[in-house]
Amino acid sequence: MKDSSEITRWIKKHLLRDFWRRLIALVLALVTWTSMRMMLMTHRNMPLKVRVEYDRNKYFISSDHLENAVNVRVDAVGTNISGEDIDDVTNYDLYVTLNPQVPNQKQMSFTLNDIKTRKLPDGITLASMKPTSFSVPYDPIISKMVRLKEPLEMPLENNKKLTIVDMSAKEIRLTGPSQYIHDITDLSLENLEPQKIDMDLPSQQVSLSVKNPYPTLEKRLVIEPSVVYLDTRLEDVVRDKEVALNCPLKVLMLPADMKITSQALSDVTVVLRGDSKLVEKLDRQSILAYINLDGILEDGKRDYPIQAGGIPTNVHYELRPAMVTLELEKTELPPSAAQPQENDSGGESQKNEK
Repeated sequence: MKDSSEITRWIKKHLLRDFWRRLIALVLALVTWTSMRMMLMTHRNMPLKVRVEYDRNKYFISSDHLENAVNVRVDAVGTNISGEDIDDVTNYDLYVTLNPQVPNQKQMSFTLNDIKTRKLPDGITLASMKPTSFSVPYDPIISKMVRLKEPLEMPLENNKKLTIVDMSAKEIRLTGPSQYIHDITDLSLENLEPQKIDMDLPSQQVSLSVKNPYPTLEKRLVIEPSVVYLDTRLEDVVRDKEVALNCPLKVLMLPADMKITSQALSDVTVVLRGDSKLVEKLDRQSILAYINLDGILEDGKRDYPIQAGGIPTNVHYELRPAMVTLELEKTELPPSAAQPQENDSGGESQKNEK
């Protein structure tokens, strides 16, 4: 009991005696200390760059460069701010981390609370920012399989062409920003460099690089594989040639009991495609355009296909026009009628046996 009463007397003497005056003195001391500290602190507005850190295998920033930085003006507050500290802004390492939570999101907004720093001078903090927020647009990195287009024609020197027998890959994997590769369905091969072809070999393997449709993206667009191997063989150059016949159209196997009453036909042109040596030898004297009426039983007006003769089987051709309109009329068959007749275009010839 003695100890308890002594403690009570001590509290009354040292703590409760003049309590309010002591409390007021403490508050005034805190106010004075805070005011003096604020007088010593300095505010300095400065332009700074905020670097964007992100996973380059997952995202793409359209303004992609070494810094990937955005410019902001920051009010720095501290007690040790000097002109040298403020002016040397290149040493300030401010950054934000791009880590979107929404899969289909295309941009992220950041505020002062999101900015982290590594190299601000001791005693300096970031108090405010203008603008109060900034957005970083980005695009997800995706992968897709696309078809690889074969070169249509690969002409070489010495009247040769390269024919593709087989390709090491029909499809390739394309990885890059979705906004660029979303609509790509196929890619083409680069032009072949003729100096890589051995003209003495009838069959060989050559390599072609796949063409990047967006070369400005550089390494941000990945093509796998970037080189495709082709099994090829050398052939003579294919040549296209048009021959205007400018001669009457032959009518073969005209039935003996019919005659041609009218015929509508423009000039016939033959379009040839094949080995240059064979195509070069063909002219209008060596090509015959005709209509074969063998087996026609009914008269009337209708279209008949035009055919051509005198063209080698390994030379492809096309006739223009491909059809001709003829009107046939039946006639009385004389007792001494001959076999089916042969007419030139626009006329009728009859052969009678005596």
